[in-house]
Amino acid sequence: MGLNYNHLLYFYTAVNTGNLKSAAETLRLSPSTVSEQIAELEEYFGKSLFRRGRGKLELTDHGQTAYQFARTIFTAGERLKRTLRGTTDLAGTPIEIGVNNSVTELFERNVFMPLFKDESTKIRLRVGELSTLADDLFNYSLDVVLTDREIKESKGIKREIIQQPRYALVASPKLQPKVVTLPADLRTIPFIHYTVYAGVRWEVDQYFYRAGFKPTVIGEVDDTGIMKHAVLDGLCYAILPKAIVQKELQKGDLVSLGDLPDVSVKIYAYYHEKEPTKQIRSVLEYLREKTSQLNF
Repeated sequence: MGLNYNHLLYFYTAVNTGNLKSAAETLRLSPSTVSEQIAELEEYFGKSLFRRGRGKLELTDHGQTAYQFARTIFTAGERLKRTLRGTTDLAGTPIEIGVNNSVTELFERNVFMPLFKDESTKIRLRVGELSTLADDLFNYSLDVVLTDREIKESKGIKREIIQQPRYALVASPKLQPKVVTLPADLRTIPFIHYTVYAGVRWEVDQYFYRAGFKPTVIGEVDDTGIMKHAVLDGLCYAILPKAIVQKELQKGDLVSLGDLPDVSVKIYAYYHEKEPTKQIRSVLEYLREKTSQLNF
């Protein structure tokens, strides 16, 4: 006997609603029926999906795995229905946005916070590695992916450049050297680098290569927020987008050692070309407008 997708739907609905009673109301079934069907699903898999006896629905590790697959299946089903029926406006449906680690702070306060305040648009934000985000975009678990790296082209996926941030060498005032020539005068100061998973890594390496300079790297990070805090703590200097250090520079918590116009990175938005709903198109337009206003 194959997998019963009705049972999987009951399980998926129970997780989304938080309890069997709410799931039963959503599905127009009795709580006992929903419970029995989920038990049959567990019997089919031979795995417990929920931990019992804790007064609430708590997923086991197997339950977490099952939920991720169920979410992909039913999200894709909704999108299939939307596409073939020509329905492009599903008010109230959360917009799933994936953000690559290395660009999160570029959008955090100035871009994402206003979106959370917008009652007409509900977003679900996920930060992660690009390979995972790309897979979730292709299988319709995400609506939009924001990244500083190109991802493999796939039929039906559209890409557009929404920003090209400007970068600067920044340091704590207590580490500030007397800079006459960059980057040669930074030989005695530790440097925190990007990992190979960040789109800017190659650009930074090329900057140092052209200068014939090898920085003293104390660590590699693909999160600009962590890098900024390392610089604020006086551990090192870093090459960071000017947009995320503006306040610290204005307050004097950080000093700029020089702009780097040759470090050029594109921030891309990837999405399904024939798929965007009215809400998704609205978010894309908002991203274009908001990032163009920022002093990147």
